[in-house]
Amino acid sequence: MARRATGFEMVIGRLAPRSRKLESMKVLLHPTDLPGNGWALFDQGAYRTGMIWGSGGLGKRARQAGSISTAGNFEESPSGRVIGIHVIPYATPTDAQSLLPAVHESWTRNPAANLTEITCELVDHENLQKNLQAIVHSHNSMGNNGPLTAKYVDWTESHIVASVMCSGFGDAWAWEDVESIVDLQSEKLRRMLAQNPRLGLKKR
Repeated sequence: MARRATGFEMVIGRLAPRSRKLESMKVLLHPTDLPGNGWALFDQGAYRTGMIWGSGGLGKRARQAGSISTAGNFEESPSGRVIGIHVIPYATPTDAQSLLPAVHESWTRNPAANLTEITCELVDHENLQKNLQAIVHSHNSMGNNGPLTAKYVDWTESHIVASVMCSGFGDAWAWEDVESIVDLQSEKLRRMLAQNPRLGLKKR
């Protein structure tokens, strides 16, 4: 079951070889990959899977496989729209699929935003569900600066769980724009998996 990591788990989870952490972060989109010219990466990290995402046997197998997960956040100027991406390798495709229904719950929310969640609902999105067998959520919240909408798309590529979150005030994100970001990240993962089927895991 996915859950938000404790502070201690975050610290321990970051204790991975620097070379592997840097390699893992290459799976993320780059600001220049994103549509438009105003995107900047403002936060990025890499972590030992099983300490941050996943527990029990699933997490143990991920740790034994040497899995390194990565996450990055991008912000668009001047709109203030945000994209968050998680790429989480597990030991097997079966393990990745088993975590998928709960992965959106592991997103850590910014306490400074002072958000009050109003609605959280599953979304029936034909293209994303047909092409990626994705699970799609929409969250509506009220914050210090007004109503905020966050749209989440979670799917698997082989043994990897991928999650994209697009958030902004009001109607900042149309679903077709969210779909375009997901397509870009999915295509990048597929290219890299074709070159390295054990992407994100230690070499045998």
